[in-house]
Amino acid sequence: MLQDGTIARGVREVGRWSVRLYGRYKLAGGRLSVTHDVIVIPAFRDPGADYRVLMFGAIEAPIAKGFSVRVQADATREGTGIIVAGTKQDDLAVSFGLAYKAEWSGTPVPTPPP
Repeated sequence: MLQDGTIARGVREVGRWSVRLYGRYKLAGGRLSVTHDVIVIPAFRDPGADYRVLMFGAIEAPIAKGFSVRVQADATREGTGIIVAGTKQDDLAVSFGLAYKAEWSGTPVPTPPP
């Protein structure tokens, strides 16, 4: 990129910074699990127009040991600046299905006597 901001040789170099907000919560006495992740990535030069926002959210409800029903949404937002070829300004994908987690149980293993 040249000093005046024009693209040289088809390459655009942009300095960016980012902020992330992540959370995991248990609701309804542990019967629902909510997870979210939001990442905002603005450019140093023009943060109001040249930015990216990545968002993720999921809700899980356990149905049997290790198995749960899951609904997930992934979204992206590109600012009004230059948008990378082959991408949209706004994008949303929603998926749902069955999830399995092989997590260790919270019961400690007893120590054998000496």
